[in-house]
Amino acid sequence: MINTAHRIRSDWTHGLFASDIPLNRIPLSRPGHEIVSVKDLTGAQDAFGSYMLCGETMALTAGYRALRTFPGRPLLWFGCDMIYDTDEDDIASGIAPGTSHFYGNGTADPLRFHTSLLSLPAKSARLFAMALLNKSPVFNLSERKRSNIIFPRLPASQATTIDVPATLTHQQGYQHNGYALEAVRHETAFRNRMSQRGMSRVSLQTLMTINGLWLDAFRKGPGNTQDPVPGAMVGAFEPAELELRLQFR
Repeated sequence: MINTAHRIRSDWTHGLFASDIPLNRIPLSRPGHEIVSVKDLTGAQDAFGSYMLCGETMALTAGYRALRTFPGRPLLWFGCDMIYDTDEDDIASGIAPGTSHFYGNGTADPLRFHTSLLSLPAKSARLFAMALLNKSPVFNLSERKRSNIIFPRLPASQATTIDVPATLTHQQGYQHNGYALEAVRHETAFRNRMSQRGMSRVSLQTLMTINGLWLDAFRKGPGNTQDPVPGAMVGAFEPAELELRLQFR
């Protein structure tokens, strides 16, 4: 459970909260409820490559923390498409205009500028690859047609009956290992440069190249027949605009 989702159901076991969540919005820890520390979340990001490569948003950070804590278990996303508007398909499906999951209109997280979030679909494609390496199948349980979380879909009614070995074999077909290996090579070089030069010399073009490779690793897998990024935010900022925004951060 992330951020304020505890307000809609009480049967959660682990609560993950962004560092800027006011303390009065974090529930008191009760038996069966664990409040995960920010330090723990940062450790999970570091274990999988750093926040810059994982993506600095709770929907992804929670996934890496779960992957580190429960390797081999299915990872399931529900009510977390990170789409903050409504279109005709949404309205036809009963999603009211102007609503976004459980907290009404939201604009800050997926639309805010952050160098680690140039492409939400690419970051979710990366998490998908990391999960497969750690023997965890991944699904998005959402019924919404559009999503920035581009994992394979699964009806929520089937979430408790996942055959992990068979599902891993199937999901390996979504992964194009050539593009994934190339993404890892670029990430290794990127991390080496970061350690030498620091964050002030981050190459936005390199990050965009890495994002493109992770998207290709997912969308060009031999078993992937779905459109991985319907209506998703891919390359929302042009390089010149990114450089300008970075100067004024």
